[in-house]
Amino acid sequence: MASKLDLKLINPARYEQWKTALKCETYPDETLNFSSEESDLELGVNLKQLKDWKAALEKLDVHKLEEEIKQFEHYTARIEDCRVHFIHERSGNPNAVPILILHGWPGTFWDFKKIIKPLAHPIDPNHPSFHVVAPSLPGYGFSSLPRTRKFTTVDIARIFDTLMTKVLGYSRYFGQGGDWGAHILRATAEHHSDNAPFIHFNMFYCAEPNWVADAEKGRFWGLNETEINALRRADEFIEFGKGYSAIQSTKARYTVGVSPLALLAYIGEKMQAWSDPDLWDVNNLLETVAIYYFTESFHTSVMIYLQNDDIRAAFVSPSSWGKLKSKLGISAFPYEIVIHPRSWIENCGSVVQYNTHTRGGHFPALDNPDALIADLRELITAYWPADNK
Repeated sequence: MASKLDLKLINPARYEQWKTALKCETYPDETLNFSSEESDLELGVNLKQLKDWKAALEKLDVHKLEEEIKQFEHYTARIEDCRVHFIHERSGNPNAVPILILHGWPGTFWDFKKIIKPLAHPIDPNHPSFHVVAPSLPGYGFSSLPRTRKFTTVDIARIFDTLMTKVLGYSRYFGQGGDWGAHILRATAEHHSDNAPFIHFNMFYCAEPNWVADAEKGRFWGLNETEINALRRADEFIEFGKGYSAIQSTKARYTVGVSPLALLAYIGEKMQAWSDPDLWDVNNLLETVAIYYFTESFHTSVMIYLQNDDIRAAFVSPSSWGKLKSKLGISAFPYEIVIHPRSWIENCGSVVQYNTHTRGGHFPALDNPDALIADLRELITAYWPADNK
């Protein structure tokens, strides 16, 4: 059973710590910056950028943020050993499609602030509508982390399937996710496809097909320019941008600082590097940092890396081929860190939609929400039974 949550992001003691920390934080040695270019992220956030972000963070009205978050209906449900927090925005349309939307790291449920109401309450009556369920992943935000060493994405998928079908009573639902949300929904597509017949991804990686090893065909055989560029971006990410993953997969506990400035630098580098630079909004970063800080969830959020290293490794093995039983929709955004070509993903399951976009990145619900909404509507309009309840 779900209980309505009177959400409180800020408690007085934590708020005083926040103000004190922002006032007392000191910066690292400026000589560590080898480049004078403000946008240079090759070595991480440069000092000028960090100072600009901190100045903006000091101006963030966290009480206003709390009120904005509370505009949505929040609930919790105890499922197995997890306290699950979620937003549940019901449509007024009785034929609306239940949709489970899942964030990743370093995101939060608040990544979906721009798409929840448009999905549930479209202005155009010809557009499909959704009953939107946007949880915090276990260990994130207001959801607890089960104290189990191997609490995997398979377990999380089971918990969210229980949330949708047994707690909320939906006989079938639609899933959408990127990053860890995508990993969880891959488990959903493998183990709960009867309940979730369609899954939409904005991040997806898999094993290279057999022809990659063929000297005559090679890695880029049959791919268009957009897909080739996406592979090159993925290669760059794996070579230069994945060090955080090694830390969080091995020594995540208390390794990274949790002061506002530490979170700003660590999370900020990822959010900016993985977003479309023309659509980047620093306010998304500031609000994300505040949510992590006030919920004290950073260290529990990164435990998902430690608990799922084996499962992630299996994604790039041919052993993962053919396992996804749900129909798959894909949105490929140019600044996504890893999005593999359609022909590769088709080895894993039935791809019924693969749309490429010219704008947007790893957080499309933040930097290109209109395109993401349009793709979800397109997929549902084409495939979802009209009599679904």
